[in-house]
Amino acid sequence: MKITHREHYALQMQNHKIEPGVNEGCVGVPVAAILEKGERAWNHDRFFSAAQNVMKASVKEWHDGGKMCAVIMKYPNRSPEIWADAHYGGYRSLYEKFCSDILKQRLHGRYLLTGFDVDHAYCKAAVPMGISGFIRLFLVPRSSNRSWGGYFERKLKDSFADEIRVGIRSETVAIRAKVSGIKAPKLGRVWKKDNKTIPFVVDQLLARGMVEPSTRYSDIASLTAFCNIVDGRARGISSRQFVDANGEVRVETKNSEWL
Repeated sequence: MKITHREHYALQMQNHKIEPGVNEGCVGVPVAAILEKGERAWNHDRFFSAAQNVMKASVKEWHDGGKMCAVIMKYPNRSPEIWADAHYGGYRSLYEKFCSDILKQRLHGRYLLTGFDVDHAYCKAAVPMGISGFIRLFLVPRSSNRSWGGYFERKLKDSFADEIRVGIRSETVAIRAKVSGIKAPKLGRVWKKDNKTIPFVVDQLLARGMVEPSTRYSDIASLTAFCNIVDGRARGISSRQFVDANGEVRVETKNSEWL
C-alpha cells in the first residue's frame, strides 16, 4: 500500500495518542532500553522479559553483518514499533524497511526535504559509545525535532546520561511534545507574539490529546524538572504516584538535587 509521509505520520500519531505513556516513575509506553552504567553486553533475557511482561510485546531481531541493529516490537492492541541500536548509522533505511516489511506501507515522496525527519525518540548521544542501547524511531516534524534538539540534545550527553541509563525508559513530556510537532519552550527569552512557556507546551499537548486534563499540573512539574536538569540548575528526577482527594491518580515529579 502506497502512503504519503503525511498520511503515515497521521496514522502514527493516531496510534500514539491511544497509549502515549505516562509520567516519570510509572509504567507506560517505553521509548528507550539502555544498559545500566558499567555494563558492556546486552542482557537479552532481561530485555525480552521486560518486553513481554511489562510492554506486552513480542520481539523480533533485525541483523546487519551479524550484529543486531534493531528490534521490532509487536503488540496485541496497537501498531508495531521499531527500536534501533543507538549507534547504528543506517536508521533512516531501517525505518523505511520497517514501513514496507512490517507495516506494509510504502513511504513515497522525499520526506526529508518536505518537513519531516526520521529520528530517535530519545537522544542517541545519551548512550555512550561501547554501551548498547535501543531507542524507538519516529517520523517527526522537522521544526519540533530541531527545536528540541537544539535545546537539550547536545547538553544531554554530559548532563543527563546517567539519569536515563537505567534500563527501560518511559516517555517524558518533552518526548511527547517532540514527536507531536510541538516546539521546545523558549525559556528566558521574550517573544513579541506569544510566550512559549512550559505551561504553553503542556497545553498544546492537552489540545492534541497527548496528555489528560487531570495530569496537567504534574506534567508541567515533570517538564519543569527536566528543563532544570538540561539548564544545569538541578540533578536527578524523583517521582511518586498517589491518589488525590477526588480519587484521581496523580504523579508528583520534582528534582532530587539542586546545584
